[in-house]
Amino acid sequence: MTWVLIVVSCIAGDSLPGCGSGFSPVRFPDFIACEDAAVRTHDHIRAGADARGQTVLLLDTHCLALSPGAPG
Repeated sequence: MTWVLIVVSCIAGDSLPGCGSGFSPVRFPDFIACEDAAVRTHDHIRAGADARGQTVLLLDTHCLALSPGAPG
């Protein structure tokens, strides 16, 4: 089974929040590897926002299992 990381975020901008979502281009061999990547992603996004003096309004990550034979 392969795992993929999904990230959703909203960061306060100058006038409106900047929101986005997407799949990590990396496929993970197990849940633990995906979970570790999710923690690093949280830390990276929060540190970047802090460095720019921005506020993270929403930050959510999910690890999703892809069944064998699913499109990659």
